[in-house]
Amino acid sequence: AQFVFDVYRAMIDGRSLHTMALSGRDSGKTLALSIIDVLAMLHDQRGAIHMAPIKAQTMRAREYLEKFLTY
Repeated sequence: AQFVFDVYRAMIDGRSLHTMALSGRDSGKTLALSIIDVLAMLHDQRGAIHMAPIKAQTMRAREYLEKFLTY
């Protein structure tokens, strides 16, 4: 949650933020980045591209985005 907030805060403040998220498998990185994607689109009028090293992870991110944007 802190990572998402830090990125969002930098976005809203107009600051540049260079960061890297590292954590174990099934720790919520894809979910966190999908939340950041939605925040960027809705609150900062940015487009979002989500890339992942394996297709299953990319599809999971797409599922999150579809759920966030359709409810």
